[in-house]
Amino acid sequence: MNLINLSSFRYILFYFVIHYTASFSFAFIFNSCSSSANKSDQPKTKRLCGFLYGIHISSPQYLYPYAPYRNLSIEEKMEKLVEDIKELSINTVKATTHIPIKRFDKKYKVSEINEKIVDEYIRSANLLELSKYIFLLKKLRESFGDEIFIIGSASVGYTGELPCYKTDYCPYKMEFNPYDLPQRYLPDTVGHEYYLGWAYLNSRALAKVYKGLVDMWILENEVNVTCETLAFGWRHGPSWCSREFIKELIQIIHKGIKEEDNEVLTTINLHTDFMYHIDLVQKGKWVEGGIEVDLEDFLDYMDVIGFDFYPNYLAVALGQTATSPEKAKIVSERIKTIKDFLSSKNREKPILILETGYPSAPTELGFSEDNQSEYISNIFAEAKDKIHGILLFRLDSTEIEEESRPPYQRIESYWGLYRANGEKKKAFYTYKNLNKENKNIWCK
Repeated sequence: MNLINLSSFRYILFYFVIHYTASFSFAFIFNSCSSSANKSDQPKTKRLCGFLYGIHISSPQYLYPYAPYRNLSIEEKMEKLVEDIKELSINTVKATTHIPIKRFDKKYKVSEINEKIVDEYIRSANLLELSKYIFLLKKLRESFGDEIFIIGSASVGYTGELPCYKTDYCPYKMEFNPYDLPQRYLPDTVGHEYYLGWAYLNSRALAKVYKGLVDMWILENEVNVTCETLAFGWRHGPSWCSREFIKELIQIIHKGIKEEDNEVLTTINLHTDFMYHIDLVQKGKWVEGGIEVDLEDFLDYMDVIGFDFYPNYLAVALGQTATSPEKAKIVSERIKTIKDFLSSKNREKPILILETGYPSAPTELGFSEDNQSEYISNIFAEAKDKIHGILLFRLDSTEIEEESRPPYQRIESYWGLYRANGEKKKAFYTYKNLNKENKNIWCK
């Protein structure tokens, strides 16, 4: 981890104190927009109009993990990030947004949580780490104003992001382990009622801390396949296979976000690459058009419809090497399904691809830098005129395979647009040279 100099620390610490004692009252005023023929669910004062060209970035301490940049200060990394955003000519960033709390032992019901408890929770966070996240977003806001759309995540389900419970040390293995749960704040450890209470507390804290810095919150990631991801070791415990629990969790996170910031947009990143709902729909049978089931359950909590698209990921997980960048073109089928559903409900919402990408390796699985570049061209050519935005995953990745990962997850190290030596891949320039039109984010 890079150390920041004393003056920088004082700056971000001072910013956090001011930000917090002012009740996080940063506000950005957007012009109202004309009404639409169909029912629109976006908050009246903030409506998306342009196309969102976006990318995922790492948290400040892991940003640009390559030899030429590894030892840069936080400020220097921020300057480089601003330069990359300008060079890529993009207007949207998905950033890391945490309330970094190492350990949490308390138990609250949703009905017991008040503003005093929320403030105490925020004060219990690691102030230095929290200040880094805020500093990054503030730097983006200062550099681009309302010409940057910042997306944060309120996800509370991934085991690695949960606080320890009744211990200061709670390591876990990224593997399927149904019998020995990690000592973390899991729903099957503390019970549903108290886990939901914590999720509500955490979502209120997030919305309060990042108010004015985040334009849209992802309430949860790939919420429609939480059970399936137990096999990857990303989540732990049978609660993630209960559809009723998932629905209640989303409702609670949405409630917490909107109570602190009613004008911020919300979305959910729906997985669309396989639609097999274990013990969730039709007792585990294959469901035709499974995305409609998910839209039915979660539509009211999404101001914006979000989904991810990785048409080659499942092929690798199944041991195949069918990694053609041409698969980007089947995204039109997913978009049509969503639009048809909205039309059947007489609803109008923006649609975003919140995650998509193509790794540049391992080459023995059929991936390459040329294919990565071609995939980016294909996905934008196929989807740009049909939806409201696309976010690539991601700007930077380690480029180092982790031995702890199973073979089918080796691709996770190669999503980025940089090589391990810090040079830009072909895909960086492909994304840079796309014809980016209608970049005005908000309706005027």
